[in-house]
Amino acid sequence: MATLVKVVCLVLVSTFALAACSSPGDTATDVAPRSSVDSGDGLAAPPPRDPAFQDLVDEVGLQLCPTGVENPDAALPGLPNIELPCLGDGPSVNLSTLRGTPLVINVWASWCPPCIEEMPILTQAARELAGEVSFIGIDYQDDPVKGLMLLDRMDVDFPSVVDTDAKIRGPLAIPGPPVTFFVRPDGTIAGRWDGVIPGREALATMLSVYLGITW
Repeated sequence: MATLVKVVCLVLVSTFALAACSSPGDTATDVAPRSSVDSGDGLAAPPPRDPAFQDLVDEVGLQLCPTGVENPDAALPGLPNIELPCLGDGPSVNLSTLRGTPLVINVWASWCPPCIEEMPILTQAARELAGEVSFIGIDYQDDPVKGLMLLDRMDVDFPSVVDTDAKIRGPLAIPGPPVTFFVRPDGTIAGRWDGVIPGREALATMLSVYLGITW
């Protein structure tokens, strides 16, 4: 296992800056400082629920967004206290309340080719590891309609939330999608991968190293 960890770390270092999309209009000065964590006092604006949009939501058939834990342990800070609306059906999700099971969070966008490239791998893992690992996407700086259309085309069924205003950019240090986080059951981040996941073997290695999950 020690050798496996070293291999993953070396690969992460060598590929950190590769295969990530720049957000629309982003520059280096656009990135918010790490200290600017959303207070969570206000809800993110939900996607419009007009009939046409709801018809698309129903057609795509994503799993319901998770409800989270009612009173997460404040003494053990996990994911940032940021609330985002569900892309499909289900409640808004406060990231800090996602506790209890190993979790994979994938930051993606419909305008990001590497995100589209890795989506089948994540979809397969989510289906085959159902009950062992939870998967949730964050549709980042995107048009929710275009995001839903992409998920429909790619036959993705794990849930996603929407971050049209890039609230997670500073707190989670997002240079641009795709970024994938591996989160322990207590809500703390065990590891991350910046850029496209190169294949099933790479994802299986990360799941094993970071979450102790065999795939």
